[in-house]
Amino acid sequence: PVPFLKGLPVVGVLPELQKNPLEAFEQYSLLHPRAVALRLPMTDAFVVSDPSLVEHVLVTNSRNYVKQTRGYDMLRKG
Repeated sequence: PVPFLKGLPVVGVLPELQKNPLEAFEQYSLLHPRAVALRLPMTDAFVVSDPSLVEHVLVTNSRNYVKQTRGYDMLRKG
């Protein structure tokens, strides 16, 4: 099971992500080196750091994971 980070009621970890997203993701990966779930308003997100899990999500079983989100679109090459 993937652990959930505790966040604020309703907004979850959104304030941390808005303040400094790269630092937040780095801290999440250090605290949970394989994967961690984030509570956000209206959805949950996952930070996957372990190389074998990244391969599982992005290559081996990519069709099983939803990636077409606002955040994903922002990260795509333009």
